[in-house]
Amino acid sequence: MKREPNPILIKELRATFRTPLFVRFLYLATGVVGILVLMVGAIAASEGTPPAQVGQTVFLMFFGLAVAVVSLVVPAASSTTITAEVEGSTFESLLLTGMDPARIVVGKFLANFATFGLVVVAMSPVVAIAFLFGGVSPLRIFWAFFGLFVLLAIAVAWGVSVSARVRTTRTAIIVSTLLFQPVVLYGTVFVGVAGFAMSGVFSSAENLGPFWFADTLALHFFRLDAFVLVFLLPIYAAGLTIWFLLASAIASVRPAAEDRSTPFKVWALAALFGQVLVLFAAFEVVAGGRGGLSFDPRDWDDLALGLQFASAALAFFFAALFANEPPLPPRLWQLRSRRSHSWLGPGAAGTTQAGILLIGASVGLATGVAFLYGNSSWRYVTAFALTGATTFVVASFYLYLGAWLRVTLRSGAAARVLAFLVLLVTLIFALLGRLIVPELKSAFDCFSPVQGYVAAVEQLSRHRALDTTGPISVGLYALLTLTLYLLLRARVRRAQVRLDERRAHTESLAAAREAAQAGAPQ
Repeated sequence: MKREPNPILIKELRATFRTPLFVRFLYLATGVVGILVLMVGAIAASEGTPPAQVGQTVFLMFFGLAVAVVSLVVPAASSTTITAEVEGSTFESLLLTGMDPARIVVGKFLANFATFGLVVVAMSPVVAIAFLFGGVSPLRIFWAFFGLFVLLAIAVAWGVSVSARVRTTRTAIIVSTLLFQPVVLYGTVFVGVAGFAMSGVFSSAENLGPFWFADTLALHFFRLDAFVLVFLLPIYAAGLTIWFLLASAIASVRPAAEDRSTPFKVWALAALFGQVLVLFAAFEVVAGGRGGLSFDPRDWDDLALGLQFASAALAFFFAALFANEPPLPPRLWQLRSRRSHSWLGPGAAGTTQAGILLIGASVGLATGVAFLYGNSSWRYVTAFALTGATTFVVASFYLYLGAWLRVTLRSGAAARVLAFLVLLVTLIFALLGRLIVPELKSAFDCFSPVQGYVAAVEQLSRHRALDTTGPISVGLYALLTLTLYLLLRARVRRAQVRLDERRAHTESLAAAREAAQAGAPQ
């Protein structure tokens, strides 16, 4: 049986298209962008600029204005989707319809994406002015629009995520707009710098700025290195970002009596698959010289170590993500699954154990690829192993410290901040200690959470013997992690006992009340 369309999508689109404000914004945005593009094209043509360069200037002006419209308007408008329902006291009615919160969030996302996608499509004829001068091809414009729609999807997902977490429309608009602008700015700079670095490899047009990828994909889409590095990996990264933002919105909308952690666990598995893609693409395409890129084999070991450090960011992100769980699984989940706990299910115990497995898988993938492609000498093998062990142990320590603080303080944000401050204070303590008391610097180094990294880098870069403070630091944090694990389990067990006693007391009171009513004279 064919599934019915999302009712939220239909409702939102009907409400939007019947609003005079949207129609005004549609023709005003198109008109303003068209006038500015015509002015820039006319000024460039009047100064004797070659026609091909004028066409490229018009191309950059149009897509630059389109990016500005998307980054300024879309997050602010999308951030009102759920807060408007809350302030209008209609959100509870949506939940009472029986729709899953995921369907509500996805419907809001699709409605906003379709709405502003229509705005982009309405502005698209303006870029045809570039065809009058030349310098750009329809295929380049197609890939530029493709990148613009990817940015549009990220902006909409960001706005919906903020709207699910903030309770007032005004605050949601301010937060979503102010926080999204630095992301777009730094992202544009990063893409532009990457294009300048790869312009010689892919023979891309340097004067297209951050839209160099459109020229590269138009010319070299079927080349392995261009397909993997310029198309596949960015699309996968954008997809993971959109997925995570929507999962965050669903978790915020979903009632506390339901499972909120499983969508993040599924997302984490997909992120692990992306890590495999990144690691093997980096070596097969870059280090292996596949396609047009080449890499000096003598630097493969530095690349392997660098990818291990980059993978550490994902491991610590997993630790921060799964450190925010209540001590016990939701009651509704227990009733549906008919069990009080699960080894990898919701609740502090199951979620932290799932986090440990994900952290271990992330570290194991990075270390395994380093062993596979890196130098096989004992010095390099020990450095790779020490780097992976440091990431796993310190990330696990952060996970269990944050989880223990969460069940103690009952605040996920405070637990994450305090756990990070503990690591930061420990690092500063170790650095100051070795400076103030140089005779005991080895002892202070053992307390540093990054000493394993330092020992591995020094062993490779300075050709030293392995510093024993690195393995000692790893062992110390492993012992602390085990201690926190036992404390967390004890805390969870105590919470379960209290809950069982409360339920037994409630049931005994209900039984006594029923007995008293049964024995009362009629």
